Amino acid sequence: AEQLGAATPDGATVDRTANTVTFSVQEVHLTVLGAPPDGPDETFRVAGLTDPTVVVPAGAQVTVRFINADAGMEHDWLVTSARPPFGSMAMMGAPGGMGAATATLPEATSEAMPVSTLTFDAATPGHYTYLCSVPGHAAEGMYGTFLVTDAG
Repeated sequence: AEQLGAATPDGATVDRTANTVTFSVQEVHLTVLGAPPDGPDETFRVAGLTDPTVVVPAGAQVTVRFINADAGMEHDWLVTSARPPFGSMAMMGAPGGMGAATATLPEATSEAMPVSTLTFDAATPGHYTYLCSVPGHAAEGMYGTFLVTDAG
């Protein structure tokens, strides 16, 4: 899982200085680690970055493989149009996003790290937020920006 969380996805450019992963392809494949053991608590890791901005072109089909690497807590991953700061119940009454959400995964064990895969269309350009909707997690910083750029 650590190797997957550090790898640069196909069709993407990673800018470590700007903490950004930018895709130039219409078929986006993204691996997201939830709270990896060697990183800060309540964060995501994508392409070796902590809570990066993920940029995709409008109309891209996005497939996310979410891996819960946290041996102490459950986590999920979803895209919403809600913006920080977040309260302890980030998704209570929050606006929708792209209908993109994984199941809440149980904590990792010494035998396995739970995995959920979802695919969605990034049809509408705009600024979105990806976050963990488990109560209190987004408020603790478990979120990042998901930017859909206008292809025109």
